[in-house]
Order: sequence, then structure tokens, then C-alpha cells
Amino acid sequence: MTKPQIEDAVFIDSCITKCDFIHVKVTISIPKELLNATRQASGKKGHSEAIVAVLNDYLALRKRLELLDYLFSTKLPHSCWFIKKQRHRCNDHYR
Repeated sequence: MTKPQIEDAVFIDSCITKCDFIHVKVTISIPKELLNATRQASGKKGHSEAIVAVLNDYLALRKRLELLDYLFSTKLPHSCWFIKKQRHRCNDHYR
């Protein structure tokens, strides 16, 4: 058995860092009706492609919902009263 060389380690490391996708095989139980509905709704042909598409859509939806929660939980820098006052000021200017 030969001793690994530093060049081998650098090559292996560069191969790992350049890898874009890591696929993980998972065994899960999904009802057949749900899987078929998922495949049909996503427009994908394979079960794996459909599940990946639906999971990506779900994560994108969760991110949008988190953003909405953040936007509605923060106080606006202006009030309804201030906006109405500015509108009246603009309308008076054009009369």
C-alpha cells in the first residue's frame, strides 16, 4: 500500500469543492395518490424530479412568507396621518 501524497489530497479536495450537487438517496413512505398528484401538479415525469421541484417550491414559499411576516411585524417609518397631510399639501400646491 502506498502512502498518500499531498498532491493527491489537494486534487481530491479541489474535486469536492467544485462539486455542485450532492445527491442523497432516501427511503420514505408517501401515499401513491399524493405522489401522483405531486407529479401531475409539478409537470415532471419522474417521481424524484417531482419531489425535488415541489420541495424547491415549498422552500421558496416559506422564504416569501417569512419576508411578509418580517414586513408586517416592523413599524413603518411613516403614519397614515403623515401620508394624508402630504397629499393635501401636494393638492393645494397644484390648485
